[in-house]
Amino acid sequence: MSYNVPTEQEVRDIYEHLKGKGVKILTAPFAPPFGGLYFYFQDVESNVLEVACNDFIPLDTDGNARGHKSIEHL
Repeated sequence: MSYNVPTEQEVRDIYEHLKGKGVKILTAPFAPPFGGLYFYFQDVESNVLEVACNDFIPLDTDGNARGHKSIEHL
């Protein structure tokens, strides 16, 4: 499962917040070659979750995903 946020800075802020709370972080924030930023962590039930900023998934003002931009050029 992924939690998408509108900015890379928000990914970094959430990472630091969870890390400070002792959450089991699986990866540091990582920038893939096509853009964006993400990291993985594990919840108390051992589910792996992702926090991501993905330039190809536009979010509305409430943070809801609104479609997907073309990735044909990748």
